[in-house]
Amino acid sequence: MTSGYSVRRRILGAAVVMLGVLAAIVGISAGNYAAKASNEAFDRVLEAASLTISDAVQVDQNGVTVDMPYAALAILGRSHVTRVFYRVSGPDNAFLTGYADLGFDLGEATSSEPHFQETTYRGTPIRLVRVGTYISSAEVSGWTTIMVGETLEARQALAAEIFRNAFFANLGIASLALLLVFFGLNRAFAPFRSLREELRQREPTDLSGIRAAVPQELAPLVHSLNDFMWRLKSNLQRLRMIVADAAHQVRTPLASLRAQAELAMDETDTELLHKRVSRIHANAVAASQIVNQLLSEATVMHQQETTAPRSTDLEALINDLLAHMDPVEADRIVIDDSGLRENEPPMVSGAPVALRELLRNLIENALRYSGGEVRICFAHEAGELVVRVMDRGPGIPDYEKTYLRERFWRGSASNMAQGSGLGLSIVSSVVEASGGRLEFLDREGGGLQVELRWPDRRGQR
Repeated sequence: MTSGYSVRRRILGAAVVMLGVLAAIVGISAGNYAAKASNEAFDRVLEAASLTISDAVQVDQNGVTVDMPYAALAILGRSHVTRVFYRVSGPDNAFLTGYADLGFDLGEATSSEPHFQETTYRGTPIRLVRVGTYISSAEVSGWTTIMVGETLEARQALAAEIFRNAFFANLGIASLALLLVFFGLNRAFAPFRSLREELRQREPTDLSGIRAAVPQELAPLVHSLNDFMWRLKSNLQRLRMIVADAAHQVRTPLASLRAQAELAMDETDTELLHKRVSRIHANAVAASQIVNQLLSEATVMHQQETTAPRSTDLEALINDLLAHMDPVEADRIVIDDSGLRENEPPMVSGAPVALRELLRNLIENALRYSGGEVRICFAHEAGELVVRVMDRGPGIPDYEKTYLRERFWRGSASNMAQGSGLGLSIVSSVVEASGGRLEFLDREGGGLQVELRWPDRRGQR
């Protein structure tokens, strides 16, 4: 048996891939969330500082002035890794205080709503908020623009910290999930190990059913194994029976054959020697018939177990048998297929070799026990295919008909012909295996009528 793939490794691999993809998705989402959360937090501080400065804008006799609330800028400057820049300009973008070149090209504000954007100041990326406040007096009126910006180091540090915390939490959850999958698989595959141990500890001859408790998912497999072992056990029992029967049945003719041969070796009388040789020949024929029938039975058993049922034309099988028979014997066979429907041959589903042995045994029995013609009739009757093999032999008493299916049983009429008592037993097993019925009837006018009936396989080929 070649080693196949591991279901456990496949499931673990799929879990790793799925958790990896999920971790990547969560990581990207966490990165985006961290950046957004960091921006929102620092933007609120920038907005508060800009609005505080906006409130400090005043108009006096000297024009627009700003009393800078340094406490607001101090809040922004609490981080030691960021730098803060600001600029306040009056109407017409007139510079009032701060960094004169900060956002000069952005123009003046025209709304009191804060506007955020990322830009570059003196070669450094910054986050800038711009807000306006409208002033109106006799001397001056218009929009005052307040811009406050800071570098991105603190934002990036906070975003990295949020992402790092989310990443390690995600990593821990993924690791825990993998552990749960691993232990879950071990628990799920435990019944397989129990099943393996039960089979390993069995004796080679123990073909009884598996008794280990298994989950529902394993039940069909165990059922199939039990069915296979039952069939194997049945085959082995039948093979043992055939071997035992062969040893028992062949022993007598072989012993007689040996005794007659030893007597013939010392015989000087020609007439007695001829009788001894005749007995030797008769015992050899009897032993040969028994061996041939046992081999035929073993062949039928093997074919029924290993060959898938196939729709077979029985009339074609009989014609093939007749073609290989002695012409004198074949001439005694009369086939009557007038009971068949037109263009519908007698089809039976079964192993072709087994069906051939069935017909051969019936024909040979009929020829052996009768001296006249043997008639084989085919008919479609009441949804069944019927095959009748009829002879004009001595027939079989009613009390013996129930024993004809038994192996090695020979009736009272068997003294008139040699046989092994296996032919009709083979016929019975083949008919039963192919879903048919076997009946032994008295033929009108004398003789035996063997009747075979199968469900009608009309139109199958």
